[in-house]
Amino acid sequence: MYGSSHEVTSSSHSKNYDYEAEIGRGCRLVQDSCKRKVSELEAVMEKLRKERDELQRQGEALRNRNTTLETELTESRKRNQAQMEQNTIIAQRAEMLRAHMAKLSGFRSSLSEAFSTLDVDHSGTLDRSEYNRARAGMGLRADFSAADLNHDGVVSRDEFSRAAGNGQFRH
Repeated sequence: MYGSSHEVTSSSHSKNYDYEAEIGRGCRLVQDSCKRKVSELEAVMEKLRKERDELQRQGEALRNRNTTLETELTESRKRNQAQMEQNTIIAQRAEMLRAHMAKLSGFRSSLSEAFSTLDVDHSGTLDRSEYNRARAGMGLRADFSAADLNHDGVVSRDEFSRAAGNGQFRH
């Protein structure tokens, strides 16, 4: 039995040795696997750091672009406001001009009627006596020779309008 007991011990020891070798080999496999996984995770982390850095760079670029656009928008609004104010002034001037044009039209109509009334002989012109009556009645400052621009001895409708329209009235 002694021999068989020794065999058992030797057989048991042999199984332990195999078991320890298997555990060692398993540990090395786990360590290698862990090293690979750590390397993979480090690579992923590096990739994520690069992506983070790129996103930060893009974010900064977008913030800068946004600031530029906000500045441009503010300036554009100022220009638009100034243009609107200028347009308001122009519109007011245009309205004043329309009113003056209406008055001028009325004045021209009145001058035309006055000329027709003063042209007693219906010649289409005012001779010296007709003009002098007009001058006295309307308070024109220009004498006959100043009103007769082309010096043909009569004052035409146009010459009369110019004399009256140039503020040639006595006040």
